[in-house]
Amino acid sequence: QQRQRDNRQHADDGLITMPRARVVLAPLLLVVACADDSPRYELDGLTVRTEDFDEVCGGSFGYFERRLAWLERETELPHQPLTFNWYLNGAPDKKCSTGTGNCTGGRTIYGEWISFSHELAHAHLDRLGRPRVWLEEGMAVMLEDGWAGTVDVYQTPSDMMQLDDPLDLDYADAGGFTTYLRERYGMARLLEYFKAGSRTSVAESVRIFGDVFGDSFA
Repeated sequence: QQRQRDNRQHADDGLITMPRARVVLAPLLLVVACADDSPRYELDGLTVRTEDFDEVCGGSFGYFERRLAWLERETELPHQPLTFNWYLNGAPDKKCSTGTGNCTGGRTIYGEWISFSHELAHAHLDRLGRPRVWLEEGMAVMLEDGWAGTVDVYQTPSDMMQLDDPLDLDYADAGGFTTYLRERYGMARLLEYFKAGSRTSVAESVRIFGDVFGDSFA
């Protein structure tokens, strides 16, 4: 535990190399060959595992903790234990089947540093379910670091409501519409709609929109 605390302090001070002697090994599960010996660091509410590199840039761990604390304040949802499997060059396809190298599975994040804040939002909101893709991705865009609210005006809300594949979605427009809903109705009602609309059809999602916000989707 003292070594882990030393690692975190040194990581915040500058570029460091994490020798294997400081690694916390995963529990052995009958067969030694199955153990995952990737470096593991326990932060406040987040376990970080560096999957394909051993050096951590100074300030990274502090940034991760600050983003999670900010997300907790913005959503008023207490953080749950999360894991960030950090890859220098993107996660392999067996982890992220879309081929983007960045994704989440429940409360586990796979990806690069640059995508952390976006995927963190997905993992943090996983407890609320999976709404229509425009809202799921729009929420993550709105809550990612550096979101400036700039939209493309390429897809209308009605266009986005029809989509099931995130690869067909204009993320900027989804983030813009989600931001509009938050500004008009507040985060609490937006999260209520997020949860109520989990795994719904287009028609159901449109109906629930009126129930939650008191205005028709049209």
